[in-house]
Amino acid sequence: MRGRVSEAVRASATSFGFAPALRIEGLVDTEVDDDVADHALAVLGEALSNAAHHSGPVRGRSSAL
Repeated sequence: MRGRVSEAVRASATSFGFAPALRIEGLVDTEVDDDVADHALAVLGEALSNAAHHSGPVRGRSSAL
């Protein structure tokens, strides 16, 4: 799973224009079963896609939230 997550985040760099940071802790390669890993990666892919799509300058609002 660690490799698949790393690859998904690395691939998202093109959409973001920079390489997002990633930190993985724990025994994800041995403690997360394949079905859960598949679902988690689908959610990660959607989250990265949404973040890239909705990020960028917002006009008319302060950047400090």
